[in-house]
Amino acid sequence: MSIPKHVFVSLFFLLFGMGVTQATNRAFETFPKIDVHVHIYEDSPAYLELMDEINLIGVLNVSVRGMEADIYNYRHDSALRLSVKYPEKFSWASTFPLWDINEPGYVGKTITGLNEDFENDALAVKVWKDVGLAATNDHGDHIHFDDPVFDPIIEHIVVHGRPVLGHLAEPIHAWRPLEDGNPLHNYQRENPEWHFYGKPDVPSYERIIAARDARVAKHPDMTFVAFHLGSMSHDVGMVDSRLAIYPNMYVGVAGRVQFLMRQPTEKVRAFFIQYQDRILYGTDLSIDGPDNSGAAAAGKEANRKFKERTRQMYEEQWNYFSSDGMATYRGYTTQGLNLPTEVLEKLYFKNAQTVIPGL
Repeated sequence: MSIPKHVFVSLFFLLFGMGVTQATNRAFETFPKIDVHVHIYEDSPAYLELMDEINLIGVLNVSVRGMEADIYNYRHDSALRLSVKYPEKFSWASTFPLWDINEPGYVGKTITGLNEDFENDALAVKVWKDVGLAATNDHGDHIHFDDPVFDPIIEHIVVHGRPVLGHLAEPIHAWRPLEDGNPLHNYQRENPEWHFYGKPDVPSYERIIAARDARVAKHPDMTFVAFHLGSMSHDVGMVDSRLAIYPNMYVGVAGRVQFLMRQPTEKVRAFFIQYQDRILYGTDLSIDGPDNSGAAAAGKEANRKFKERTRQMYEEQWNYFSSDGMATYRGYTTQGLNLPTEVLEKLYFKNAQTVIPGL
């Protein structure tokens, strides 16, 4: 997934040589992109076509869910299968099961599974929000990321040079009353299991974030990528406070652009410039079945619609990050960040290639 030198030359004249500061469709289509956060478990010709059309040079396909064996195995095996079939486009990240966390020999079995994944070129390991929110011990207490059971597992991942990708907790709004101003209002309404207001048996937001921070501090040699802006997307100042403390922490923006847009443009822009080496682009795009995904079995019209709305997502996000005019995403309009080209390059592909070797 290396970038030819002539691409940089073309980008220079495209973005600067004509004196154009606002993003154009041509700039969007030609700018190299790596999406470090997708969940694609079906072979989608429509998505492959779109990748070529918008110069999406690669994706990191991430396995998720550890509490249900059937879902875990399907997604794990699908991500591996696609990486073998399309090695120039698809890389993959593994995860590890949690449904058997209280059984004897769990750590050894988990490490054995990770070794197999590393042999199959898994570039990273994902820790999903089941940790802290779903997995419990024999006493019924929630298991958090700072639990000692994870010590040898994380150390093993670090020794093998793989980054840890973390989706711990949810946006803070998940612990608050359901309000229209919440950018994930519809998601939480449709997925009430991930809305925790009025559920005293669910650990607090602060407890889960503290456990995440403790784990990052405990392993200074671990490369930790906090997906979804570290579940701190409501305030880039809160993200700033962690990046300033933990030099081994990085953040991904996937699924949280709508939160960024609701914060002051200059504050967000300053954050991206200050931490330009620590932020990775991703979308959280999911293709998890032919009925609604753009997979081959979905039919020509469904594929066309999928491709159209997926392109719109990528283009609207690009406009927000690159434009000096107004940008609209998911129906919300605000001033574009107008990030410098060198910052866009790091956001969209250079950081990914540095932080996750092999991309």
